[in-house]
Amino acid sequence: MRYLSVCSGIEAATQAWHSLGWEPVAFSEIETFPSSVLAHHYGSNMPDEPPAQNGVPNLGDMTKFKEWP
Repeated sequence: MRYLSVCSGIEAATQAWHSLGWEPVAFSEIETFPSSVLAHHYGSNMPDEPPAQNGVPNLGDMTKFKEWP
């Protein structure tokens, strides 16, 4: 299963679901500290950067979902 995680935080859900074979397609997180954790663990970008190409992208503000790629 592939999923989009909104209000991702430090992504406890992905840790829990990893053993089930589930994979995140993207995250939606705007806060600096959780975004840094996502960048460290999943190669995600910070909210003010373009979406990651070689990691799980952090698409930023979920209220702007219509602008997401």
